[in-house]
Order: sequence, then structure tokens, then C-alpha cells
Amino acid sequence: MPIHWIAILLFFLGAVIFAILQRNNFLEKLSLEPDEVILFDDQQAKFKAQGGAGRWTMYPWGYIRVTNRRMFFAQGGILGKRHVLRFIVRYDSQNPIGSPSESPGEILKSGRQEIFSDRSHLRWDQEKDKTILRIFPRDEDIQWFQISELLLYPGTLEPYQRHLLH
Repeated sequence: MPIHWIAILLFFLGAVIFAILQRNNFLEKLSLEPDEVILFDDQQAKFKAQGGAGRWTMYPWGYIRVTNRRMFFAQGGILGKRHVLRFIVRYDSQNPIGSPSESPGEILKSGRQEIFSDRSHLRWDQEKDKTILRIFPRDEDIQWFQISELLLYPGTLEPYQRHLLH
């Protein structure tokens, strides 16, 4: 068997394993915590994330769900109505359940990254002619694989201003 066929076979095998590991990484499959209430959804949002190494990644077709404790950053799927979960920001929890993503392997396996923040780390800013929401993690010791900043380009400002930044 030629080497290029082996490489193609290994690529597809890796893609299948990756798909199996992340098969439950959809916003619609995520359950809410006790006493957690959905405040609003933003279907016209975009977001951008900066990793600890300084590289920015843009996520178009964003779908943001905001609850009284967390913000879910998801991306619309190409082939359906499900939304692939990218980030979970815990912004209002004194004793958060779980812990931040501790290794690149955990993030790769789950397909999403959890960020611990609080309301003092949520800031409005201007970028060109757009109002954006900057989200910073509470922990300032960021590893190369963790997120150091999220920029949210909201579809509508009003629900964010009303519920997040009192």
C-alpha cells in the first residue's frame, strides 16, 4: 500500500476518533445547574478569543446563551440546528462547580474551555464603530493553551447591559 494512502487512512481514522470524543459538545445537550435560569439568547453575536500564546481566533455565526451564572459561547453548525459549544464563562459564582480546564488534553477531549471570571472582569469597550464586551479570566496566570481574553460582538446591546453590567 502506498504511503499516501496510509496517510489518508490515518487522517480519516483521527477524524472519526475526534468526532466520537466530541459528540456531546453541543449547547443543546448541556444541562443547567440547580437554580440556574436562562436570561436570554443572542443569535447574531460574533466572538473572538485570544489564547495564552497571543494568537486571536474569530468565531463567526456565534450563538450566546446567558444565564444568571454562566455565559455559553457556541457556534452555529453548518449541517443543522445544533450549536457547537466553544467556551463556558462562569461570571457569577462564589463557589464554582468544577475547575478550569487544566490541560490541553482535557480541552481537546471535551471540545470546549471553561473560563472563571466575575462581573468586575466584564468590561464594555469600543472597537472602531462597534461596542464590544471584553471578558477576562479571574486568574492572571494563563498557560499557553488557555484563553486570556474573549471579545464579544453582541447582536443587541440592551440585554447584556441590563443583566450583566448593573
